[in-house]
Amino acid sequence: MYRIYAPVDQKSANVDDYLKSMYRASDHAVLRPDITFYEEMPQHVQEAVETVSKADLLVIVGTSFQVYPFAGLIDYAPADADKIAINMERINTTAPIRQIIGDATKFFSELILH
Repeated sequence: MYRIYAPVDQKSANVDDYLKSMYRASDHAVLRPDITFYEEMPQHVQEAVETVSKADLLVIVGTSFQVYPFAGLIDYAPADADKIAINMERINTTAPIRQIIGDATKFFSELILH
């Protein structure tokens, strides 16, 4: 569930070690979780754009469409691609997207059963 790594060499680290110190014991390299912090440029944006541009179905889960650059990915989807957003509340967007209001875990569990 948690990926911790050292940016200097991309090597993974143990979560328990990270919780004790933000430095790797062997060489004192800085460790960090594999998440995007506020105002950081996310990794793999170009890869995401290329993938979305080829999609025939785009399912977006748990977003407000307010955080960029990922909020803009929907703009790269083909016009004829089906677009579905699953959220606990309605998203205020002008994008042509079907919105399913509810718990995504429950939605996908029921989808698997059918």
